[in-house]
Amino acid sequence: MNLGLLADLGVVPGCRVGLYALGLEGPLAGKSFGVREDEVFRSASLIKLFVLAALLAEVEGGGVSLEESLEIRAEDLVAYSPEVSTPGVFTVRGLAWAMITASDNTAANALIRRLGMDVVNRLARSLGLRHTVLAREMMDSRASERGEENLTSPRDVVGLLCAVWRSGLLSEPHRRLFLEMLRRQRIEPPLPVRLPDGATLAHKTGDLEGMAGDAGFVVLPGYAYALCVIAEGDLRAAGEPVGHATAVLAELFLQGHRSGA
Repeated sequence: MNLGLLADLGVVPGCRVGLYALGLEGPLAGKSFGVREDEVFRSASLIKLFVLAALLAEVEGGGVSLEESLEIRAEDLVAYSPEVSTPGVFTVRGLAWAMITASDNTAANALIRRLGMDVVNRLARSLGLRHTVLAREMMDSRASERGEENLTSPRDVVGLLCAVWRSGLLSEPHRRLFLEMLRRQRIEPPLPVRLPDGATLAHKTGDLEGMAGDAGFVVLPGYAYALCVIAEGDLRAAGEPVGHATAVLAELFLQGHRSGA
């Protein structure tokens, strides 16, 4: 098995690529592999994973109800909002599904305003995820021009996923809801992430101009791992190395499962 293909991600011409994978169940549980995993990247829609986790944690604490209604006004509508494209009244539950499955930006902004950015950032800090910051709403170009950017790292994203998987963050019903939302996401992956044959993928994508990311759970009977890959720069140059590296990881976890190593 050519683990050198993982190292090749660190030298993609014209593109900075970060990757982190962590075994969650099976013989390789706790085993990790990374390249630039602690480097900071723009998060794009990967930050919505943190919004969802913070939302469900607030629901458990009684601060928010999934059945409460939020009003979306005309001035709240932003681009890339396929589910919430007109003003109206929406439940928090419906907005959460739209934010994850369709990556709806208006839905995400409504939930961010309902929670407050501080709630999302406190969650990241409480989990020791030191590179993750929610600094602005989706599609807020003025904030972006001021240098206010949503940031994360591959290790931070996997850290959040690990906290959800191990039920240390959410109760079992909300853990299952989190995973089901990720399983139902409908956005075409912006990077060619390769998976073991027959694997179930529960994930969230993210992309901006010159940036693409994908993160989630890869699950097969008897084993599972969390994966995050983020690329910034020449995304075409990143495609083949990302495909090769994730194929190596898929084979590595599969062989570990077969051997019981």
